[in-house]
Amino acid sequence: SDGSVGSWTTTTGMPDIIENHAMSVWNGKLYISGGWKDTPKNTVWCVPINADGTVGSWVATTLLSAARYGHSMVAWNGRLYIVAGSVNTGDETNTVWYAPINADGTVGASWITEANSLPAARSGHGQAVWNGRLYITGGYDTAARDTVWYAPINADGTVGSWTATTVMPATR
Repeated sequence: SDGSVGSWTTTTGMPDIIENHAMSVWNGKLYISGGWKDTPKNTVWCVPINADGTVGSWVATTLLSAARYGHSMVAWNGRLYIVAGSVNTGDETNTVWYAPINADGTVGASWITEANSLPAARSGHGQAVWNGRLYITGGYDTAARDTVWYAPINADGTVGSWTATTVMPATR
């Protein structure tokens, strides 16, 4: 109630040891995608979040269209959105994908490549969704960046044009 974080509790471990993956939550399920373990990964996993905060059993779902790490992922209106990331060391991308989330929590049959890519390649950036808009902050291409972009999410799930807004006070 005071905003502080309580004690940490161990729950079901992830299905693999990976780093630089993305994570999001939708409708009582936790999703992880991509990441790095010796090479970039294209796996997507989901797991139910139990009422006590623990998680159930991990389920593999629809693979990303290509391996990715250092990307970001958010859920909005029954869809997962993946933005940018690296396909190999020093090889950032500006690709945006989305996929519907099925009623059972798995990801739809395929990831859709969005026509409105991020204005520039990025990895290690922040991503949030609010009020029907995707926000991307900072990240790295050839250097750390202070940029902030946003784009509307259309009713059909597509992403509208990206707009630059006030930059962050420092690179991140």
